[in-house]
Amino acid sequence: MPSQRSYVLFVVFSTVIATVGLTQDSVLAVAGAMVVSPFVGAVLSTGVGGVAGDRALVVGGLRSQAFGMALAVVGAAAAAWAMRATGVVTSVLAIGDVVQMANLLSPGLPSLLLALASGAAGALALATALPVTLAGVAIAIALIPAAAAVGVGLAWGSPTAAVGAATLLAMNVVAVNVAVVVVLVLLGYRPDAGWAAFRPDRPPTVREAVYGVAVAVVVVAFVVGAVVPTYEQVHLQRVVDDEVRATLSAPAYEDAHVTGMRLGYGGGPFVCGETTVTVTLARPPGERYPDLADRLAERINARSAQQVVVEVHFETARESRIGDVRAVPRQKPEGQRVLTGTPP
Repeated sequence: MPSQRSYVLFVVFSTVIATVGLTQDSVLAVAGAMVVSPFVGAVLSTGVGGVAGDRALVVGGLRSQAFGMALAVVGAAAAAWAMRATGVVTSVLAIGDVVQMANLLSPGLPSLLLALASGAAGALALATALPVTLAGVAIAIALIPAAAAVGVGLAWGSPTAAVGAATLLAMNVVAVNVAVVVVLVLLGYRPDAGWAAFRPDRPPTVREAVYGVAVAVVVVAFVVGAVVPTYEQVHLQRVVDDEVRATLSAPAYEDAHVTGMRLGYGGGPFVCGETTVTVTLARPPGERYPDLADRLAERINARSAQQVVVEVHFETARESRIGDVRAVPRQKPEGQRVLTGTPP
């Protein structure tokens, strides 16, 4: 791992870059933050210590991760607050509407798969002697954006965004570390002394027992907080897909087609926010569907156990053909927003 000073500086630099990317909705800036992220050393040290039976290495890696994550959140919050206070980013920006931020405000199955794949890729890069930069980028994908999102949520005074992003970050940290250990074990790495190396030769003290129980409770709580919303989000996404498809199959909407659909999940035990479904439709010029949002809200509500805000955005589609290319210029002349269960 890098020296303590270098570690701190790279954490700060990477989170500042990620914060700029999130507030400016810049994919390139967020990707750049991953390149300079220093978390690979701490994560891989934890995994190697786990498969080698080295408790000191595991404890050191976990401490480094915890310190780095806390520093990343504080650094992102400070950077976001400074950008907002100086007018670099408008103070009236709705961070939940920024695409890069919206994807980081709650855990879900795609996020879990991303974290697992990132940890697995990092472990594989280490085991196959690939450049450590590749492992670092793979692992940073799951950690840096989520940590920066927590800081942005704090700077904007949005507890919902901060708690949602923190839940995602906790899930990603656990998933990345588990994936590293599992992949290394599957590749044949084992502790020479067996797993007995992790068993102390004396009974734990009261302080150690309390600490261990507290850590276990926190880990279980965050795992449950990730699993529950992941299941609910997958179920709700299926409901939304089915009902949008069924509604648009009616003859009245035969000329409209979906160009985008996004689910903003606000449920789960740790995430208390508004669950939104945003559907973007392309329609011919002159066509109006004033009751579409109401119908979607009614159908989704009939199969969903939670209250959902349904938004319908329209784009005017004009077709022009050049060979086999179909061009659809985009506009957003109007939208509809309906809260499930309440009159529009």
